[in-house]
Amino acid sequence: MNDSSTIYNLEYRIQSGVLLLLNCPNFMQFGIDYSSWTIGHKFKGIKLIPDGAHFVYYSLKEEEYSFKQGFFIHVSGKNKIHIRTWDHEIKDFVAFKNEEDEKNFSIGINNLDFDAYLGEYPHDQIDNCRDLTRFIDNKILDRLEPINRRYITSSKEYAGVNDGQNSIKGNIYFTQIPKNKFYLNKVDPSLLTQSNLDKSIILDELIIKDYSNDHFILLGEFQYSFITFYLGEIYESFEQWKNIFILICSCKELIIKREKLFCIFIETVYHQLRQLPKDFFIDELSNNNFIGKMVELLFENCLDVSNPITKRVKLLEKFLKEYFGFEIKNENEKIIENYLIRKQQFDNFRQVDHDDEMPTIVEENEIS
Repeated sequence: MNDSSTIYNLEYRIQSGVLLLLNCPNFMQFGIDYSSWTIGHKFKGIKLIPDGAHFVYYSLKEEEYSFKQGFFIHVSGKNKIHIRTWDHEIKDFVAFKNEEDEKNFSIGINNLDFDAYLGEYPHDQIDNCRDLTRFIDNKILDRLEPINRRYITSSKEYAGVNDGQNSIKGNIYFTQIPKNKFYLNKVDPSLLTQSNLDKSIILDELIIKDYSNDHFILLGEFQYSFITFYLGEIYESFEQWKNIFILICSCKELIIKREKLFCIFIETVYHQLRQLPKDFFIDELSNNNFIGKMVELLFENCLDVSNPITKRVKLLEKFLKEYFGFEIKNENEKIIENYLIRKQQFDNFRQVDHDDEMPTIVEENEIS
């Protein structure tokens, strides 16, 4: 390797982010974003982390990898180095209480003292990660994160089972997403029916009141909830992602007023659905889930609006068909499909012997 490439690699190394993790337990399952490994005793963290938000998660061999813990870091120009150490008492990574210790370790990182013990961030994941976290910044993290930025979940909790033994250390401060008209303070009675069919009034007031009229904060929370449920297996996050998904897809009148929100939302949903397995819409458990129904509703609401949104809708439709084999049906197709299903059910019923349950046919000359 020549001197110029060495200098370039050194500059790139210094300009990238570093997560230093001290005293890691052996054989911990460790992951950052969409890559994970089982680590050994020499592991001390990750280097060459690109700018942006990254989700770190881990589970212990001694707990049979049943519990997953995690936290977000945000790498930026002023905050390239993140340092945590393992606390054996609480079994989690914690920040240094002594600023002097943190400063000394930062000097060691800049001197490349720990490079031999740091794994490289998988750079084939950079574009995918940026697409999924582009609206998550420190403002979003400060708004949503637990005070000590720690979580703990288990597979039971992710399945929605609450047996009283599982817990979350540090609640996530999600925004309450309204589901009905009662969110509105003063509603004209004539709008009640409309607000049940079209959630535009509810979403618009939510953005104004709870998101400081900044839809990027809403999108950041939408991405945050997806990452923490998909990678962190936090059931609370799944519910939040689902509620935001349903609310936005249930709006039609607001599309013109907030065109940019819906354009970015469709693009964000595309990147999120790409993470799901290809048989997602074929599997019996997910075939009739809310995602398919809401995507169809979103298509219906967006088809008659501006070209930028229509273009994105068409691209999303193409992706769903090619990747999942999921086809969006228009209203006429749904009517025909329902008719064929009911006809088949009736034909199946007729093929079964129901003589005892069928009405008796009496000829006219027998009536007297």
